[in-house]
Amino acid sequence: MPGTTSYEPGWVELASPDPAESRAFYRGLFGWGSHPLTDERVSGYEMFTLGGDADGPEVAGMDALTDDSLTPTWTCYFKVADMGKAAAAVREAGGLVLLDGVDAGSLGRMALATDPEGAGFGLWRPSRFPGAAVAGEPGTMSCVLLVSRDADAAGRFYGRVFGWTDPARVRGASGEVCFEWTSTGRPIASVVCAAGEAEDEPPYWTPCFVVADCDAACAEAERLGGSVARPCAESSHGRHALLTDPTGASLAVVQPPR
Repeated sequence: MPGTTSYEPGWVELASPDPAESRAFYRGLFGWGSHPLTDERVSGYEMFTLGGDADGPEVAGMDALTDDSLTPTWTCYFKVADMGKAAAAVREAGGLVLLDGVDAGSLGRMALATDPEGAGFGLWRPSRFPGAAVAGEPGTMSCVLLVSRDADAAGRFYGRVFGWTDPARVRGASGEVCFEWTSTGRPIASVVCAAGEAEDEPPYWTPCFVVADCDAACAEAERLGGSVARPCAESSHGRHALLTDPTGASLAVVQPPR
């Protein structure tokens, strides 16, 4: 087992074919500001910040997607203490390591992997940059969500890779089986079984961001050129929806219970 464990809260990164369009969408939806990353060994990377101020807390990242054959997507990174052990755990549990650990400038070391179903995720060993500076409030991450066709298998895989134990087994708003891991009393990652998804749509990880009003966020997303993939529904953690941004990347939003 790897010596990893926590996603508190880790990091999420958008790969966008049109950074200007994505920037406008997320600034409008979450009120984010942004600034270029200042690291001489990393170019073209942008940091999204909370509150519209370029100097605000960093909550997510964005990189330009220059290969037209690749799909716009959010990548969810999980913190690890030992990159080699974490990559070995991925392979031993039946996943694939697509990119072995590489340095991201002075920020840390990263790797890219997929689980046995093909859902992609990242590994992050921090150095100068630990990850998101704030979470759990409007405009920041609530947790990350895996849409999977086999929640039981996903629960076993991620438990082996990250050492996550004793997930809560719950029912989603539509009756689907879910697993949920928590840390210090709040969810950090959830697995939703979506066996009815189209066969040509592989399972995927997506970030879930906190909003003050789920219905208003859906309306604003559509006004800004995005779409609502799954409309607002109630869950144990509040009112949530699945959105698609104007470039095609998926994300979720949740309005916590009052």
